[in-house]
Amino acid sequence: LIPKKGTVYVVDDDEAVRDSLQWLLEGKQFGRDIIESNPPFAWWLSAIPQAVAQATGVSSILAFRIFVALIIFASLAASDAILRAGGTRSVSRFFFLSMGAYVFTAGVNRYFGQREFLAVLLILPYLLTAARRMRGEQIAPATAVVIGLTAGYGIAFKPYFLVVPALIEIALIWRLRSLRTIYRPEALGAV
Repeated sequence: LIPKKGTVYVVDDDEAVRDSLQWLLEGKQFGRDIIESNPPFAWWLSAIPQAVAQATGVSSILAFRIFVALIIFASLAASDAILRAGGTRSVSRFFFLSMGAYVFTAGVNRYFGQREFLAVLLILPYLLTAARRMRGEQIAPATAVVIGLTAGYGIAFKPYFLVVPALIEIALIWRLRSLRTIYRPEALGAV
């Protein structure tokens, strides 16, 4: 990829995506200046640490790793809050969080920061919320909307990720025997 003035940039691998975030920050547009086979949601998310790196002078890689670490922390903290509110014992929560911390850091190896990895982090609180809903428990509407919005962002990384919430929604309808369950705040937030 050799950027030239007036050139359409075709992006075909993850390294090129990382390198070409600069084009996005310079105002290049998807579909006109940049041709990409996947939706641009991963680019917009990755643009945040890239912009921080440019503003602070730290390396792009360090900024990205810190950003992903913050997403890991936020996902696990939200998951812990959901489990705690659902009455999960502290020993079980500790085990869940310890395993999550391991899997999402040392356990992912070269997949750290990939779209699939980020999607799991963003969808995890949604999955736990659905489990609470299956038991008939209530979730604060504002919290549920935020959980849905983050899950929706994670699902939007790749179109076939839509299978995950579709199966969850089918399971909820089956378990609760009601179509009204699709109007939950987190489901609407994900949409």
